[in-house]
Amino acid sequence: MGKRSFDELSVVATGVQTLEDRFGKRRRYEDDDGVPPISQWRCNLTALSQTHNLYFVAYGPSIYVYVPQFPTQALLPEPALIIPSHPSSQNLLGHLDPRTPHAINSLLVQRLGNDEVVATTRDDGDVEAVLVRHVVQAIARRAEPDCLLGLVAEEVKAMFQANVGISAWGLAIHSEARVLATSSNACEVRIFKFGLMCEHADDDGDEYEDRRADVTQRVLNGNANIPCIAFCNTGDDPTARWLLTTDISGYCRVMDLHRAEGADVTVQQLRFGRSFFGGMFDRLNAGWAMMFLDRRSFRAERTFQAAIGLAEHGKLPGSRGRMATWDLSDTVDLVAGSSDPFVRRKRRAEGRGSTRAQRMDVTEASSDAEPRSEGDDSLTGRSDNVETTGDAVERREMQASDSQDVSMANTSSDDSDESIESDFDDDDDDISLLVDDADPEDEGTEATTSFSALYGGKRIFGNMPYFYHSTNLCEDLPCPILHASVKNLYLLQPSNQRFNTGAFSPPMVGLANPLRQALGHEHGYLNMFDRLNMHVYIPYLGVVVIASQKGRALVLSLTKLSATVRYPADMREHQGRKTNYAMRVECVLPFGHQESEGERAFAPLHGVAASPVQGTSGRQRWRLMMMYQDNSVLSYEITRPGGRSGGMGVADLVAFKAPQLAHHEAHSKMGEAREKPLHELLSRDMVDIYVGAENTHWVLHEKLLCHRSKFFRNIFYTKEGSKAHTFGLPDDDDEPFRLFVAWLYAETVPTPKEEKDLGALFDLYLMAEKWEIKKLTIDVLDAVRRWYHDTDSWPSLRRVQYIYGNTETESPMRQLLVSCVARMLVLGDDMPVHWEKALHRNGQLAVDIIMCVSKWHFKPETVPDAREKSVVPIYEEAQHKAEIKKEDAAEGQEVQKMTNGVNGEEHDEENGKENGEENGEENGEENGEENGEEDGEGESEGQEEDEQSVKQEEES
Repeated sequence: MGKRSFDELSVVATGVQTLEDRFGKRRRYEDDDGVPPISQWRCNLTALSQTHNLYFVAYGPSIYVYVPQFPTQALLPEPALIIPSHPSSQNLLGHLDPRTPHAINSLLVQRLGNDEVVATTRDDGDVEAVLVRHVVQAIARRAEPDCLLGLVAEEVKAMFQANVGISAWGLAIHSEARVLATSSNACEVRIFKFGLMCEHADDDGDEYEDRRADVTQRVLNGNANIPCIAFCNTGDDPTARWLLTTDISGYCRVMDLHRAEGADVTVQQLRFGRSFFGGMFDRLNAGWAMMFLDRRSFRAERTFQAAIGLAEHGKLPGSRGRMATWDLSDTVDLVAGSSDPFVRRKRRAEGRGSTRAQRMDVTEASSDAEPRSEGDDSLTGRSDNVETTGDAVERREMQASDSQDVSMANTSSDDSDESIESDFDDDDDDISLLVDDADPEDEGTEATTSFSALYGGKRIFGNMPYFYHSTNLCEDLPCPILHASVKNLYLLQPSNQRFNTGAFSPPMVGLANPLRQALGHEHGYLNMFDRLNMHVYIPYLGVVVIASQKGRALVLSLTKLSATVRYPADMREHQGRKTNYAMRVECVLPFGHQESEGERAFAPLHGVAASPVQGTSGRQRWRLMMMYQDNSVLSYEITRPGGRSGGMGVADLVAFKAPQLAHHEAHSKMGEAREKPLHELLSRDMVDIYVGAENTHWVLHEKLLCHRSKFFRNIFYTKEGSKAHTFGLPDDDDEPFRLFVAWLYAETVPTPKEEKDLGALFDLYLMAEKWEIKKLTIDVLDAVRRWYHDTDSWPSLRRVQYIYGNTETESPMRQLLVSCVARMLVLGDDMPVHWEKALHRNGQLAVDIIMCVSKWHFKPETVPDAREKSVVPIYEEAQHKAEIKKEDAAEGQEVQKMTNGVNGEEHDEENGKENGEENGEENGEENGEENGEEDGEGESEGQEEDEQSVKQEEES
């Protein structure tokens, strides 16, 4: 096995939080006050907001809202809010647990129109959606001083609630078309098409918003339960025409919701592999996930090996020149720690508290399995003598032929905390392992052959897709489709009638049992949770995370091969006519070292969730959170090497850089450094920074500071190779530098609460320009922009003058402020006096405003044309201004005469007295008039200071 021939995705573990970490130490049979109840046998029950730092967790019928803490994403013991729910009607019955019929079966956070919503399906058939902004408002109210509101937010009303008659499961939202769909155990799908918002008032007089469904559509879906449905949110289907469904009998359907022929709108039906049971539940081929993928999120690769995750000159095992199916099952072995057994091990000698495992509840459980022969050194990790993938296949075939079926055990372990500290043997040879698949039948195999006995339990060739109609897929919608069954993954190419007639377009890319793993025999009950029923799609990175409820997740990169790529010589049919979409395994989570150190819980998964890392601009850094049913949480950060995002065509999803600029920066010593995770920048070397007149002392990480700023790189790394460790900033103030340090470590810029808070932000911006920190410059610009937008105010004259006095002509902050001022002046009724005087004095500011307005490209009919109207109003306005100017001049002459009318000592005494009185009266009258005008016109805060500064300059 050689080195993999591509830049691997960066996945870094950032946090481990156990039940004890979250809620304190507990013992068995202890009253678990404060620990929310877990509902088992559900689908994904966690989600992260994509716009706010909010983590939603379903506990029974309620939604708990947490605020993850950067950078570990740790959760506080108490949630920030609890969203309760009440059934739509009385006496509704549940399907899984009659004691809690209103419990949540699945949870989804997604944009519906312009609003992000938290949608849920429930065991009593209720379907609900809550606006995330209402959640944010409720949390903000509870953060106010002297607030007496409790955590349970009864005021947060569901904007939508309906009942489908029986337990609801699948949940899908089409963001652009504002459509919500849900599947139920009635073997049908309900479609809710929403209208506009309308405001209501409850019994207490509190207003809330409600969005009624204009249309409700009911469509049929076979005779089995439907755990997953999906719309196409890639932009290729803006009207929500196509809907994918997959059921537990193994059948997948493509529905055309625009058909008007009754409730049966299925236009294509397919399945992967044969049906061995013929009933409503196929325990081998049952479908648990299905989704459309955006073709723009696939990354272009130059070689076949890089696209599917092989070593540089590796071959696809078992392909034998086949192009109809690419079986990637063996590529999982190229990922370190992917199949190490999951067992309890003896605690290391460091003592209590040395590892996370010493704090784990012993009643927890485990994950998937691969058979290992006695004496196999991979039980204790990967051998240094690595064999090729082909050799591994032959060895497993020989081992599997001698293996015996092992029945699944469900023995309980000691429940006391003291048992956690008891010794487990470090020698894995003494550990009884349970094979992942001990059943005599499995996916796509004959009834007489064990799935584990063929290719070591890894095979996809027997599961070619069977299409029941000759029509194409979604009328050649250009979106690949990903499907997950109990253990297997399948990627279908979009149908394309130019190259292949019918629904199937080769190759189908598959992974058989990628999360295989042997368990400790006493935790075999986790095999009951073996189903790939949780997933997260991150199109910005070109990543899909597929998780089994047994406790592990597979991180996949989406790749593609263009028509010009050369395939290996042994592949008979060269697919050079079209782009082929593929995927490769990046890693398996939790990592092998996390499991060996006891950081993974012995419990099923409660849910997986992903969103951009809080406080970061753009979407290059993502956090992934895996929550287990023992309330422990594992957190990770996912980035692309070099900050690169998804596929070649993803420019509309993330910030795009021109190829010429990217090439120049790659070869320029002065270019910005590659983005790195925070933990890689916290080196031991520190530097001393002294700020301001008082020499405030700051001790900062040298590597982090120099990575963020070219200015500091030049300070601390000289051309001669010597290193400085101290630097002074006597001309900078403490407050903006404090904001800089906060951004340096957390990459967050605080949102101003008042106009006076903008002063420190403008100083922080000047630091960013001076120290050549591009990202900080953008973050401050955005914070200033958001403040003026959210407060519906405009930049004051003194703010604009301050920026003009401290920046160059091409400064982005100048452009932002000038754009705001130009709009204020153009849309205002009259030119404010202080702005008119300022434009007289500052010609550059006036020119910049004119240049800004010239770029707006008004429609001709919206701009007055002086050539078409009478000139009389122009003449009268000019005369009026001239008369005002004459009156002002005459008043000035009278004052001068009165001042010069007295001689001698009396003249000197009274002249000083009168001048003082007159100037005081004049200033008072002018200030009073000007302030009155400002109050009447409603000028923004800080304008009075602008008036006074202009007057003082004129008098001087």
